[in-house]
Amino acid sequence: MARESTLSTIAALLLGAAAGFVAGVLLAPAPGAATRDTLRQRASETLSRASSGLAESSQGLTSAAGHWVERAQGGLGSAWETARSRLGRGREANGEEGEGGDDLPGAPDPNPEPGGSF
Repeated sequence: MARESTLSTIAALLLGAAAGFVAGVLLAPAPGAATRDTLRQRASETLSRASSGLAESSQGLTSAAGHWVERAQGGLGSAWETARSRLGRGREANGEEGEGGDDLPGAPDPNPEPGGSF
């Protein structure tokens, strides 16, 4: 929901900037050739700023997503270790052999490759 609000705010700012720019150009007392050159220059600058802003936003989103993936992986590993530990204590209490949950099917890799999937 916050992402939609941010995108709406950015869109409103860009629309307002474009409307102000058009009004300024239409009301400016300059010859046609000079006005066209100004339009080209300002359009190029605006495109450059927008591109830069999008790149920064993309990097921020990628960083945030990486944080959440790492956090989820850590939580899964922690939950797995807790389950193995409890299973090991239960086996000890019953006098059974085996360490934790080493023999459980589907055990996750305790040292996953960076950037791998779950």
